[in-house]
Amino acid sequence: MLEPDTSVLLTDALRPPPGHEVDVAVTTTYSLNLTAMLIAPMTFALASMDETTRIDDGDPAQLLDAVQRFMGRTTVFCQAAGIHVPRSHSRIHTFLEGSLHEVEAPREGALFHPKLWAIRYRRAHDGALFHRVVVGSRNLTLDSSWDTALVLDESADGAIDATPAATAVEAVTGMVLDPLAGARQDEILDLARTLRDVRLEAPEPFTGGRLLALGLGEQPSPWPFPERARKVLAISPFLSAHTLARLRTGAPEATLLTRAPAADLLGGSTLSGWEVTVLDPAVDGTMEESAAAEDAAADGTVSADDGTVLASDDDMVPAPSALLDLSGLHAKTVVADGEDGRSVVVTGSANLTAQAWGGNVEFDAVLTGPTRACGVDAVLDGPGAGIGLRTLMEPYSPALDATEDPSLDTGYALETLHRDLARSVPRPRLDLTRTGEDTVTARLTLELPEHLPGETTIWPLTAPRLRRPLAQSTTWELSLDEITPFLAVESVDGEGPARATRRCLLKVPLIGDVIDREQRALATMLNSRDRVLRYLALLLGLDDPASAPAQEAQLESLTTVTDGASAADRPHAAPPIVLFEPLVRAAGNDIDRILSVRKQVEAVLELPKSDELIPPDFLKLWDTVLKFSLSRRTP
Repeated sequence: MLEPDTSVLLTDALRPPPGHEVDVAVTTTYSLNLTAMLIAPMTFALASMDETTRIDDGDPAQLLDAVQRFMGRTTVFCQAAGIHVPRSHSRIHTFLEGSLHEVEAPREGALFHPKLWAIRYRRAHDGALFHRVVVGSRNLTLDSSWDTALVLDESADGAIDATPAATAVEAVTGMVLDPLAGARQDEILDLARTLRDVRLEAPEPFTGGRLLALGLGEQPSPWPFPERARKVLAISPFLSAHTLARLRTGAPEATLLTRAPAADLLGGSTLSGWEVTVLDPAVDGTMEESAAAEDAAADGTVSADDGTVLASDDDMVPAPSALLDLSGLHAKTVVADGEDGRSVVVTGSANLTAQAWGGNVEFDAVLTGPTRACGVDAVLDGPGAGIGLRTLMEPYSPALDATEDPSLDTGYALETLHRDLARSVPRPRLDLTRTGEDTVTARLTLELPEHLPGETTIWPLTAPRLRRPLAQSTTWELSLDEITPFLAVESVDGEGPARATRRCLLKVPLIGDVIDREQRALATMLNSRDRVLRYLALLLGLDDPASAPAQEAQLESLTTVTDGASAADRPHAAPPIVLFEPLVRAAGNDIDRILSVRKQVEAVLELPKSDELIPPDFLKLWDTVLKFSLSRRTP
C-alpha cells in the first residue's frame, strides 16, 4: 500500500505465473523508448526457461530468441510523435516495427496517455487461460522515477470487474494511425473478448474496487473522488488549480506531494489550504528531466526544458530500481478518507489536471478499503514498522504569485507540429526504389501544416548524417541496411528564455520494400557459428547455465552487442553447444515447441553460408524431426 521501501520492477509485474507462457499482451504508453520495448519479450523468454537458466548480458542470440518468439505476441500503442529518438539505431529495432503502433485520442485536442498492460497467459499442459491487468503511472521508457504499478491478477471471486480494461483494449484498435495487420487485430480483439468476463483480485488490505477508463467516449470523464472527505493526500507531478479545488471539496486536512516547478506554476495563493510537499532531496537524487517531462504536454504544463526532452532520448540506462536509486516524482495517486470509516485510493496515469480529467485517454484504478489500513494516515505514517511516505517528503513553500514560463507557448507549438506531421492526411509514405546492388532511393511524401514554427530537420534514424530541411517531398540515397520506417524529426524555435527544442520519431509506412529486412538483420546478427548454434539451442529449449540474469539496465548493452561485437569479443567463452540432444528431446516430449519455432529455425537455415555455420548432421536431423512432429499433429 504505497510503501516506499517496497519496489517492483516491470519485469516482476509481467512475469508469467508458474507453468504459463504469454499468449497475447497489449500495452499503452504516452512516450516510448525503443529499447524499453525489449523488456516484455525478455521477461517472457526468461519465464519460459527453467529457474536455473541464466541469461548472458552480452549474448545477442538470447535477445534475438526472446524478440523472435515473443514480440509478435506483444503490441505497443504509443501517442503519435511520442517515440524517443535513440542515440543510435540497433538492428534489433527491425524486429520491433510490426509490434509498434502510433495512435491519436478520439477527442479533438486530447492526448493518448494511459499506462496499461493487459496480458493473457496460457498454461502449457492444458491450455487454460489466465489474465493479468497492470495499471501504472510509468511510460514504457527506461526512466528510474518514482512511479506506481498496481498488479491485478485473475481470480474467480475477485472484487474487481475487468470489463473497463477490455473496453480500453478494444477501443485502442480504432485509434491507430495506420491499420493493424489482420491477424494481430484479431488477437487483440480476442484478448478483449476473454478479458471482459474476468474478475480481478483486489490487493490487501483493500476490499473492493473498479477500473476506470477515461476519454474513450463523448461523455464527460467520471469523477471517482468523494464529494466530501475528511482528509486528502494528492500525489501528482502536474497540477491545475480547478482540479485541485474540486478534489479538496472542503476537506479540513489536505496534503499535496508534487514537483517544485509544478507548485511554482500555480503559486502559493492558489495552493493555500494545502500542505505542499516535495520529495526529500536525499531520495530524489538528481532530477531526471526526461522522467518529469515525458508526459508534461499531455497535461498542458510543458516547459522549455520539458519540451526539449519530451520525445528525445540518449538511451541512458538507469540503475536497477531500489529505494535510493529513483529520481523524480512521476506517480499519480490520490487517497481520500470518507466520513464512514472507509477510504478511496485512485491510482494510474491521470495527473491532477483539467486535461487529464477532461478529455485525455487515461486509465486508472479505484480501490476501497478501511481507513485504518488504506487511509491517508496509513500511507503517510506507514503500516506497523514499515516506512511511511512522510519520511520521503519535505515541506515546500512556493512563491505567493504564480511564476510564468515564456517557453510554454513555444513548447506547445512544437509538440503540436510533430503531432500534425504524425497524423497528417494523406498518410506519410516512404517510397523505395532499388538503384544499385546495395543502394536504394527513399522518397518521403509528407503533408505539411500551413504554419511551420521555427526550423525543422528530418532524417532516417539509421542515417543521422543525412539531415534534410523539412519539406513535402524529401529524398535520400540509402544502403540496404539503412532502410527503416523510423524518421527522426527535430524542431527548434524561440529566442532567449522562450527557446525550445523538441525531437521525436515518426513511424512511416514503407512502400516497395525491396528486401526482407528481418532476414538481413538476422544474417548480420548471427554472423558466426557460435552465435548460430546458441540461437538454435535457445529456440529448441536448451538451457545455458553459464550466464547471469538480465534486468532492464542491461538492455542497452545487449542491443549494442547485437550490432558489432563478434563471438571473440565476449567477456567469457561459452561452453560447447550441442544441438542434437535438445532437438531429439523436443521431438519426443515437446512437439509444440518444435512447431512453434519452425519459422525461426527455417529462417536460420536460409542464412547466407548456412552450410558453413550449421553442422550438416543438424540439417538432416531437423528435417526428420519436423516431419515426425507434423505427422503427430496431422488429424
